[in-house]
Amino acid sequence: MDVGHQFVGVRRDYRKSAYPFTRCRVFPVLPQTAKAERAAILHGDGIGCLAFCPLIGLFGAAAAWTGASEKTLKRIGDKDYEKIYLYPNSHAGYYPGAKPIAMKVIFRKSDGRLLGAQAVGEDNVDKRISALALALQMRATIYDLEEAELCYAPQFGSAKDPVNFAGMVAADVLRGDMPLSQWDSAEKGFLLDVREPVELALENVPGALNIPLGQLRARLGELPRDREILVICRSGQRAYSATRILLQKGFKARNLSGGMLSRTHAENFWSESIQAPNRVTTHRSESIPMAVM
Repeated sequence: MDVGHQFVGVRRDYRKSAYPFTRCRVFPVLPQTAKAERAAILHGDGIGCLAFCPLIGLFGAAAAWTGASEKTLKRIGDKDYEKIYLYPNSHAGYYPGAKPIAMKVIFRKSDGRLLGAQAVGEDNVDKRISALALALQMRATIYDLEEAELCYAPQFGSAKDPVNFAGMVAADVLRGDMPLSQWDSAEKGFLLDVREPVELALENVPGALNIPLGQLRARLGELPRDREILVICRSGQRAYSATRILLQKGFKARNLSGGMLSRTHAENFWSESIQAPNRVTTHRSESIPMAVM
């Protein structure tokens, strides 16, 4: 068998599969020698499962992914999933040279099981996707990710590693501590932008009310109580704090996942599948996304 072919078949019991979202037993892989050899062994034995994690270079950066993509889940009609976008640093921010990693993590809404992840960045992208690929093979949940013990030194990682951070954010969503919304449904709610006014000169959302996070408690009277409030910031962290404040004050509020940095994902979705009734961009930065914490 030519195991370097575009598709490699791996026989397995569907009920024990690490990929419960699909009944397909054929998984696309890149023709990499090590993975092809492992796939051939598993195919011959009829046991085990693989979480393929391709890695490519992109003009000084890298992109890697593992598990299911959102397109795959939609194609097979699986609706039991949620997604988060996050932009942690590759290592401790106070140590020179930290670079942002843009991550998308997909998991089951029903039980928190990890389904897939994608990441792009300039530093240590492969390390994070490799860890998530192993978690997929071990049938881990997002609760396992938030408790995972990973290597730490300021020049190599953070005390709260991006893998831990992804688990914590996803767990907050499932526990109800951070109600979530996505950009493709942003037109349905009242938009609240909690960034500083100077940030709006770079990019803004038409129709959104701007109340900086530091002024929110003093200006609650400007917000409607009969509509759901969708909270925006640069990367999602300030929006999380604002959402918690609003929920505790009796408002209906959700955090727009990934903030302005994830907006381009929604634009790509709209351009590929539907025509957006109201585009959410005016000015746009062409630089590498940087999280403003």
